[in-house]
Amino acid sequence: MSFFVNNVELNEVTFNQQEVKSIYFNTHLIWEAASWPGWANATWRDVYNLCKAKKEERITAWPNDVVLGATKETTLSTAILGTSTFTMRIIGLDIDGKGVITFDSKYVTAESMNVDLLDTYQYDFYRYCNANDYIKPLNKGVSSGDINRNGNATYTYYEVWSLSEREVNLDKYSGISVANTTPTNAECTYNVNKPYPYFTSDERRIKTIAGSSAKQSWLTRSINIIPLVGVRGITIDNNGHSAYDTINIRFSPCFAIGAIG
Repeated sequence: MSFFVNNVELNEVTFNQQEVKSIYFNTHLIWEAASWPGWANATWRDVYNLCKAKKEERITAWPNDVVLGATKETTLSTAILGTSTFTMRIIGLDIDGKGVITFDSKYVTAESMNVDLLDTYQYDFYRYCNANDYIKPLNKGVSSGDINRNGNATYTYYEVWSLSEREVNLDKYSGISVANTTPTNAECTYNVNKPYPYFTSDERRIKTIAGSSAKQSWLTRSINIIPLVGVRGITIDNNGHSAYDTINIRFSPCFAIGAIG
């Protein structure tokens, strides 16, 4: 039987105020310190390790600089719709599982999108982005109902996805009843039925192209009638609204970082 501290067998180690970084028992890691360089200096690997430590209860709370609205850039090896650097923003902590940080893009793509290719853009973002080794797939719901709101959610796993109406604290065109509180029947992550806490106002739903002040419409995944979040930060119906809101629809990706399992 062996007990190792910092990879040194316990009966041979003298601490002398040394920092304990890891403890092994019979070659099994039973405790490891969480090292956090701070949000400004953290890599995506650091963010993943922090999430893993939170899930495993090696830390009991998120660091003070891990807060809603904090941003971090991810780069793509191949541009999507004219954009190769995306500023990702924290929109949820522990919403999509213990130790999970959920992000959306603060800005939309430089070029408008073909709405029929949404799944392609999401997949390409995942395979090209430098955070893809640490992304946690989420089981996301989409309604099969119509504007009468009598539908159910169908769930699909995505590494990269687009926000739904309910997730941005709106519910104008969802095919599921506004009164629905069932966590396994909502346009959210499976077993979740609530908006991400970042979205508390229309202003927080408004997006622009990076470096521009011009407001842009962006596509949600509530695809039954293709609702968008328009330039005023409210949901609109792409099939019957003014061109002022619907012209040049943009892509706005989301992903979550967290340990799988």
